[in-house]
Amino acid sequence: MKRVNQLIILLFILKLSPIVMAQTPVEGGAVIDTLARTQWLQYSGNPIIKAGTSGWNSGMVQAPTVIMFKDTLRMWYMGSTSYGFDANIHIGYAWSLDGINWQQYSENPVFSPRVGEWDYPHIVNPFVIADGDTLRMWYGGGNVTQPGMRIGYATSVDGINWNRYPQPIIEPNAAWNNDGVLPGGVIKEDGIFKMWFSGGVGPLGYPPPSSKWSIGYATSSDCIHWDLLPDPVISHGDNSADFDENEAFCAYITRTNAGYDMWYSGHSVTAVANGKPQGKIGYASSSNGINWAKYYKNPVLSPTSISPRWVSGYYTPSVLFDGERFHMWFTGWQEGRGLIAIGYATSLKMGDIVAEQPYINKAFAQKNVDSVLFRTTILNFSNHQFTAKLIYTNFENTLTDSLTLYDDGLHGDSQPNDGIYGVYIPPMKVEDNFLLNVSTTEDSTNKYINTPISQCRFTTAGPIKLDSLSVTKVSSTAYSVKPFFKNEGSSYTVNDLKVKISTMDHRFTIETDTISISSIAPGATAGPTNDINISVSSRFSGVFNLNFEIMSDGWTYWKDTVSQVVTGVDDIKQAPLSYNLSQNYPNPFNPSTTIKYSVPKASFVHLTVYNVIGQQVAELVNHEQSPGKYSVTFDGANVTSGIYFYRIEAGSFVQTNKMILLK
Repeated sequence: MKRVNQLIILLFILKLSPIVMAQTPVEGGAVIDTLARTQWLQYSGNPIIKAGTSGWNSGMVQAPTVIMFKDTLRMWYMGSTSYGFDANIHIGYAWSLDGINWQQYSENPVFSPRVGEWDYPHIVNPFVIADGDTLRMWYGGGNVTQPGMRIGYATSVDGINWNRYPQPIIEPNAAWNNDGVLPGGVIKEDGIFKMWFSGGVGPLGYPPPSSKWSIGYATSSDCIHWDLLPDPVISHGDNSADFDENEAFCAYITRTNAGYDMWYSGHSVTAVANGKPQGKIGYASSSNGINWAKYYKNPVLSPTSISPRWVSGYYTPSVLFDGERFHMWFTGWQEGRGLIAIGYATSLKMGDIVAEQPYINKAFAQKNVDSVLFRTTILNFSNHQFTAKLIYTNFENTLTDSLTLYDDGLHGDSQPNDGIYGVYIPPMKVEDNFLLNVSTTEDSTNKYINTPISQCRFTTAGPIKLDSLSVTKVSSTAYSVKPFFKNEGSSYTVNDLKVKISTMDHRFTIETDTISISSIAPGATAGPTNDINISVSSRFSGVFNLNFEIMSDGWTYWKDTVSQVVTGVDDIKQAPLSYNLSQNYPNPFNPSTTIKYSVPKASFVHLTVYNVIGQQVAELVNHEQSPGKYSVTFDGANVTSGIYFYRIEAGSFVQTNKMILLK
């Protein structure tokens, strides 16, 4: 790897400066404008709002609605103590200057269902607009899992204290929305309020094949009495190839000089049945708000096969324009992880070449052995003729190099000329962490072009692996667990480690799911200062199945798993995870040396020493041993200098190592 003293590296950093939203309609009609509405860059730090650790939103947060009000971004969103719909759903409030860092109101929720009223037990899908100094909110009320959802209305001057109209203001009115209606985008024009609401047959969100939801249109002069068109203006898809095959819902509308923009959620049962992402976001445009044309390349926001996904489904977009680019806040849902959270994305703008969805095939690469595949989709906003290069540098910026990226189908880049570029990074010769970026230059002028990209990293340090567990039974329903991790690298000290612990076993609960370790030197083992507290249910099987996501400097590089049996044991002191026979130390030695070994379960252990002609010269261990780590000393005072072999037999494990005695 060569040292580069002067090299421009164009990084994509979502600026954390205040967002100022445009006060005039968005220009529309040109191809470049369509790209700006349909090509999205997800924030690398997603999600930006997650479920709380306790309280009203400890199960999930979702369905954001964002507006600019009095020079501050304001958000209202759903929250619940449940991941599903088996608990009450409320509305919370937050504010931000940059759209990424949000301050949640300390006394949330600000809007809740009322026992015995029509909107109990679920308040869902809020939609808020600013009308002068008045905030107007429309929301869905009722039981999401049953037919009969209706739309309610409330007003506020501060976004916290709301005056609720006592009755629903929109109810199902036609066969196509017979089982429920939910609010969507609202715009006020010439004194008339226009709403694009959702309605359908069957439960929304988890549809059987019979569920069909579409988007309707209604107008009102007072926000309470609405005239509804008899038919939907955006219908769900017609066939199994459509991303909105079963549902088109939760529309968000912006006004343009040419008409209207719509972003909406889509859902397909066929996609779910085929194991594909089940929630996506589409785009449509209209000149009059009634006749809509869906974007022919829908969906515009979707999990992809080339990028690790923080979610497996996208819903409920909320979009604002700042004069240069669009900003979207959305719901992200991850199947199997119990995650429903709020994410953020921005659109492209004229002149950008964007490297989107960066992907590497491994976060840890063994030095001198493993190459790393880098792949990214490059979006050429203004049809530049360009050359793209991958820039990779260590974190201290002392080692930097570049490789040309290709779209020829020969460099791990999918198909030729499909916009997906790739290259294989050769094996690194050092242990370090590496940051990857993309730089592009225009071929005719050799000038750099702004090339935003989300962060992408890999490491050759370590690997960091789970070495052992210390388990203490605190009570009949509680355990204290402390994991120990080993740096199996040879030269790089890994700093600022954080480990997230998770499980798919619902028979026990991990109370403390993140631990910290300041550093682990090469070859060393270390554990956290705090223990992991685990509570078990009456159905606990006696086995802790744990997953460890191991991070350094906030980035996940390594993963490990363990299944630890704890039934009938009050205290397991650092139980190793596997049999192991370590190299003796010191080696060479005179006259004695220490031999260490590990036993993961109760075993009969036989440890012996032989000379080069196979004669046994010492028997160090010959008895049953419980799980643990052990060390014994071999004294060579009574034998001659030379090469010796020490051999362990424990259960089915057999290993022999060499040592040298020099007198």
